[in-house]
Amino acid sequence: MAAFNYDLEITRLIRNCVPFRGLSRAAGCARMSHGLPTRTRSNCAVMRICRITLCTLALLAMLGGWSSTALADLTASANPKRLYANELITLTLDTETELDFSLGSLLNPTEMDIPHPDTDPLEDDFRILDRHQRMAIQSKNGVNRGQVTWTFLLAPRRAGELTIPALRFQDMQSSAIDVTVMPGVAPAERAEPEARLDVSLSEDEVYVQQQIILTQRVYYEPPLAQANLSSPTIPDAMVKPLGEQREYRAERDGREWQVAERRFVIVPQSAGTLILPEQRFEARKQTEGGDLVPVIATAPSQRIKVNPPPESFSGDIWLPARNLELTEEWSDSPDSVRAGDSIRRDIQIRAVGVAPESLPRLTIGYPDSLREYPSPWKSESRLTGDSIEGRLRKRSSLVPIEPGRITLPEVRIPWWDVEANEQREAVLQAHEMKVEPAAGAEGNESAEKDVREALSRINLSRPGSTTLPPLWFWLAVVLASGWLITGIAWWRNRHTRSETLALSTEERANRERFHALCEHARRGEADTLTLLPHWAAVHFNRPSLRTVGDVTAYLNDPQLTRELQALERHLFANPDEREVWEGDELVGVLRRLAGRPRNGS
Repeated sequence: MAAFNYDLEITRLIRNCVPFRGLSRAAGCARMSHGLPTRTRSNCAVMRICRITLCTLALLAMLGGWSSTALADLTASANPKRLYANELITLTLDTETELDFSLGSLLNPTEMDIPHPDTDPLEDDFRILDRHQRMAIQSKNGVNRGQVTWTFLLAPRRAGELTIPALRFQDMQSSAIDVTVMPGVAPAERAEPEARLDVSLSEDEVYVQQQIILTQRVYYEPPLAQANLSSPTIPDAMVKPLGEQREYRAERDGREWQVAERRFVIVPQSAGTLILPEQRFEARKQTEGGDLVPVIATAPSQRIKVNPPPESFSGDIWLPARNLELTEEWSDSPDSVRAGDSIRRDIQIRAVGVAPESLPRLTIGYPDSLREYPSPWKSESRLTGDSIEGRLRKRSSLVPIEPGRITLPEVRIPWWDVEANEQREAVLQAHEMKVEPAAGAEGNESAEKDVREALSRINLSRPGSTTLPPLWFWLAVVLASGWLITGIAWWRNRHTRSETLALSTEERANRERFHALCEHARRGEADTLTLLPHWAAVHFNRPSLRTVGDVTAYLNDPQLTRELQALERHLFANPDEREVWEGDELVGVLRRLAGRPRNGS
């Protein structure tokens, strides 16, 4: 019986027969025969042809086309069967098959498509870190058989009682193998670890939505290749990286290590038990012989108790934090402003140990005499030592629309102090705003003058008992009556002229107010919102029209409402977002409305 090692004997045989990797015995013969007589060169060529022919016939007689037929069982073995979570298992599969070879496969042994078993069932509980295949060929009485060995390096995915499942190769199947994987790392006496993984938690008992800091530290000896550290994945919890990875040197167990440190923020979303799964570090390290061997370190799973909000908490939104502040900033003093002027108010919430997504978006109920034009909330996260700080900011433009006093309501946020384990409140106190009339908005009041009496009392009697003669008496009566009638007519004419003069003055003042209104509207200025109700109240004889809202509701003109909304957006938008104002359309609407018939009060 002749036995061949596939990796050595077959390759050696091919090299003696045909060109292999650019060098052949035939080519060598050609070089050696250079410069010899023609007959000698011919003999060398004949020898070359004979050698190739004989080798080919020998191989074809011994081997046929490449195929395999199972002749034996598929045997599986695993070592070790009891190990720690950071150790590896070597799985070996052996079988014997009948082989057929073709000349083409022998001439290109590196391109042979050698069958292999189905390893998909292994992926459930194990990672395949490496795999090798070895084959030995035996030939006896014209029958070619191959002894095939597959070697797999397996890393357990979890601790516990695991099973290496039965694997199939063609019509053969191996037996299942039970292994025991103990949690943690192998003791020092078992093996000198190439890496260690520590995972620590800032808290082991928290409230729901309370922040937990997870820290991963990998201790290793560089250099390593293909390093991979798993990120924590926890169902029903928000996990976010906290800062960048740190690298430093540290001593542990009397040995100096290179340390890679990563931190994460974990926020539980529901009460109960939160399970942090086993963490795993994998890498490759090159040996002195140049081989890459796996390096694995694991950290066991951990449990965190998550409590529901305490019943004593009175807030509508549950907000656990280490600290919370509520502040405000004003562009000008809010104590005294003019009607129609815009004042900016910034409200900021800053919470330590709370992600900005969990902070409440406040809604403030301002009085009707104060218009609010808010910008969207802006959120921000910052790192403060060993915690995350969430910030939420809202900017609003406030515009008082009528003079008087306005009370800004109190703003209150209840929150739970996780360090003191008690409820606290962040408060912005209510305060009063005095609103002065807009500049030049006072109406021109008509000066009321007292009208002197047109007639004074006329005493038609004379002192004493003397009686006028009848002629003189009646003449005096006629003259007095005429004078009285003339005085009454003069008084009535004077009163009518005064009323006419007063009405003309008021109309003239309102025309001037309308002209100013149109000019401010064309330029897109805030005084438009103040002048409009003053003009409309006089023009339509409706003293109840005191605000822009009153005017739009009374006139019920969609185009006017649309243009005024556009003006408000222009006035109170952020400067970077403000568009060029075109006020001709608003002026056109105002002129059209000024031509409406006036209604009585």
